[in-house]
Amino acid sequence: MRKKMYLCSIILIHYIMPQMIMLGSEMIRINPAKKTIEYSTSQGRSWSTRYSSSSCGEFIDLLPYGNELLAVTSKGIYYSTSQGRSWSSRYTSSTCGEFQCLMDGGRELLAQTSKGLYYSTSSGRSWSKRR
Repeated sequence: MRKKMYLCSIILIHYIMPQMIMLGSEMIRINPAKKTIEYSTSQGRSWSTRYSSSSCGEFIDLLPYGNELLAVTSKGIYYSTSQGRSWSSRYTSSTCGEFQCLMDGGRELLAQTSKGLYYSTSSGRSWSKRR
């Protein structure tokens, strides 16, 4: 029972407090109400839509990773090399469960999913369960 409550709270936090990151001189955030990716060049005083298509699913988490921007969505892991203007799928299998958040672990990517902690040494193209 505790595990289910914890996972629900993570999802709720992402909905109430959208993920926001710094990428260069821009702030980039997920706006769950509009289901868009937005950016600000005015330190958050004003926001503009950067991406609004539903083809990737709903955005949950963002992570700058090398020269890419990675996103956890309701359909899997997506990546952008254009600061979030366009997205391509990186990993959409349901084998790992539903992805909830990503973290740069230095030599590997870490992902919390509905099935536990997973890691990737291939920039998110394949995943293994952390034992």
